[in-house]
Amino acid sequence: MSKKQSLVKSEKPSPPEASEARPKVQMYSGPIPDPAALEHYESILPGSPERILSMAEEEQRMQNSRLEKEYELQKMSLVNQAFELRLFSRGQIWAGSITIAAIGLTALGGWLQNPYLLSGGLLTTIAGVVKIFMPSTDRNTDNKK
Repeated sequence: MSKKQSLVKSEKPSPPEASEARPKVQMYSGPIPDPAALEHYESILPGSPERILSMAEEEQRMQNSRLEKEYELQKMSLVNQAFELRLFSRGQIWAGSITIAAIGLTALGGWLQNPYLLSGGLLTTIAGVVKIFMPSTDRNTDNKK
């Protein structure tokens, strides 16, 4: 049994040596260079780090301004879409009301046995139903632009 224990102990890997070299990687991204590069720029051209920082700040201000304008445009677009939807719904309500009135007119024409009233009510009913279920052509052309 002691032989098995000694075999198990010898199978353990040895710890890595302290002299093992590992690479060190540093990465910088964005409009501002790393500190070592800023020091190098200062030694070549005094005052250049301040100019670089002011350029980065101006770039950030411009980007924020552009994002605010995009946000305002999107908000205006949503308001416009909501307004168009209300107008479209209002048109459907009117078409439905006219259709119901035309059905009543058709029923009255049939009850009175008046062919003109009957045919006028029937045609108006058909036109109203078609208007309710067909989308507006003006609305489709605005979306294509």
